[in-house]
Amino acid sequence: VWLVTQWQSTLLHRPGKIQLVEFGPGRGTLMVDILQLATSSKLEDFGQAITVVHLIETSRFLRNEQETALRNALG
Repeated sequence: VWLVTQWQSTLLHRPGKIQLVEFGPGRGTLMVDILQLATSSKLEDFGQAITVVHLIETSRFLRNEQETALRNALG
């Protein structure tokens, strides 16, 4: 909710292109939730503004988990 509110705020003027960056995303569940919400019909403009997603993770195991979670969620 905070992320969408900031995007919609008058300070940012709903930018047409945004990048999402998450440091230490663990299994990727937060980013999955954000992207699923962003692709819902209620937030279509927000979802279309997302151009790049970066997950910053040092663990190879967790990077694989994140990739699987994102593929499963977004098909």
